Amino acid sequence: RVEKEKKDLYSYANEKLVTELLDVLDNFERALDQEGQGDSFKEGMEMIFRELKEKSNLTVVFHHNDVSIPKDMEEHLFRIVQEIVSNTLKHARAQQMDVFLHQEGKQLHLRMVDDGIGFEQEKLERLSYGLKNIQERVEDMAGTIKIRTSPQKGVAVDIRVPLLVKDKNEQSVF
Repeated sequence: RVEKEKKDLYSYANEKLVTELLDVLDNFERALDQEGQGDSFKEGMEMIFRELKEKSNLTVVFHHNDVSIPKDMEEHLFRIVQEIVSNTLKHARAQQMDVFLHQEGKQLHLRMVDDGIGFEQEKLERLSYGLKNIQERVEDMAGTIKIRTSPQKGVAVDIRVPLLVKDKNEQSVF
């Protein structure tokens, strides 16, 4: 019974934190609508991760290089990060999350790794609504996603997305 009460309390605290962070994320999303591309997204991620550190036991280490993210991709990436962070807070019992955001030529690489409790890889066959949503967003951007996990080994989400570059005639080129 005590274990169940602890689990319920943990769940309640994380739900409250997730709700607070969703408010922060919504404010950030509105700010993105008014900003340019790339740097504002990166700065927004830094703001969110600082907020996470202040309000939770989760330490986030953000590794990135100079990225130039097209405006139309920012919302997809933003929502993907939001869902992964939310899942980590709700389920993982993680102490640390490493987030890697790198531009490699004409490809964007987003990798998020936590040190939480993980889950059976076979359970990926029955994707949750949130994970299906992430998968659909990645597919909408013509990208790929790989999720690696096992019990007590955490979760690693690896997303690669081709970057569209506008030519002189405002046409998208890969």
